[in-house]
Amino acid sequence: MIVSRVYRYRLEPTPQQKKYLLRVGMGCRYIYNLGLQQRSLARNDKLPSLYELHQQRLSEFQQQKDESEEKQSLAKQFSLGSDSSTRPIKHMITGQKQSKELTALRRQTDWMKEIPFSCLQNALVVDLHQAFQHFYRRVRNGKKISEASKNSFGYPVPRRKSHLSILWKPNDVSIKSLSKACGGKDYFSEIRMPKCPGLMRMRQDRPIPEAAKIGQKRVIQESDAHWYIGFTVEENIDWHSAAEEIGFVTLSGSTVSLQDGTVYPLAGKQDRTWTLVRVVDQKIAKKRRQLARKDKFSENWRKQSQQISKLQHKRAEALKSLRHEITNQLASRFRSLVVTDLSALSGPVDSAEPLLGVADFLKQLDYKMNWHGGELTLAMVPELAQGCSQCGRVKSFVQRNLNSFCCNVCGFETLILANVTQIPLSAKHSENELSRYT
Repeated sequence: MIVSRVYRYRLEPTPQQKKYLLRVGMGCRYIYNLGLQQRSLARNDKLPSLYELHQQRLSEFQQQKDESEEKQSLAKQFSLGSDSSTRPIKHMITGQKQSKELTALRRQTDWMKEIPFSCLQNALVVDLHQAFQHFYRRVRNGKKISEASKNSFGYPVPRRKSHLSILWKPNDVSIKSLSKACGGKDYFSEIRMPKCPGLMRMRQDRPIPEAAKIGQKRVIQESDAHWYIGFTVEENIDWHSAAEEIGFVTLSGSTVSLQDGTVYPLAGKQDRTWTLVRVVDQKIAKKRRQLARKDKFSENWRKQSQQISKLQHKRAEALKSLRHEITNQLASRFRSLVVTDLSALSGPVDSAEPLLGVADFLKQLDYKMNWHGGELTLAMVPELAQGCSQCGRVKSFVQRNLNSFCCNVCGFETLILANVTQIPLSAKHSENELSRYT
């Protein structure tokens, strides 16, 4: 089976290379936001080009610099108002048209000539185009990201300075295998980028398979202020058949339990990772108490905020690694998995999300079960678990003990786990309730 994976490594750039990455990342961010602004103006009578928007931004920046009292952002000036929704779309904006305008803009702008054209073009043609495609798909399917948010369908928003992203074409970044410290001649340790001074060092903790096909390469700066590179790789993997037929997974709090009594995180590496998360949580709480006693936007306040961001990034990476380990073990062990939350039968339902993250855990478990050719069934709704699989009546059971089930309408008697797996997920109340978890 051909699987698309991302191998991510941390970069170790020199101070001169950091300036290069920052300049390229800020340039891609500027072009992305400029193209997003142009697409937002598609309903206006006259559609400005990218060069006209660039000149307009420069003039407004100069005006804000000269007249400090008049601070008016460009986004508010050209935002879509309530009357714009009734106007017909008069301009068709495509990635090819924006790419031609980007070429003309780059010829007339000196600082853009120092940035490779391929990454600027990918910010418009690939990143921005995919963001709008995902938005249109969510609108067609009626799938909202959040009910409480104003931007419920996830309309593309401008990129921030804290998360820079550079998308390279496959042939732009060449990988050099020069250092033997990485583990051997077949391992990569240094990379070369266009217009980058010298070779850039890379921490490689695992090798990329020789038979794998390397596609796109993306360089990102995360909240811990470090730079990472991700290689999109397509490799053919032969999965081994799972040993057991069906398994029942119970999500309760910060643990994942199986029907045979196995509780994750397991002792060893997973337990150490879980201990690390708890220690980092204590450090974050302490740093936040210290931050509350400092003057806002002072130098010490900014340093303390950066330390908190690094700790939060460390915690998120540890939880992500822990979820990957648990889902890998579950997908390789069972051919069919039923995710339940039977703790709600013996007590009140806890509305707080578990520490592991229900949505991320189910997302990883879903695609890994598809990789292995397995099946994942969601039966997490308490009302659904309390219904009868034979007559379909909800809340019609008599619970003799924790594992026994008996319907007081049709007299059907079985184990609770067996009853949950036989209830169809197409019940009228299942779709609304399951949307909280997926």
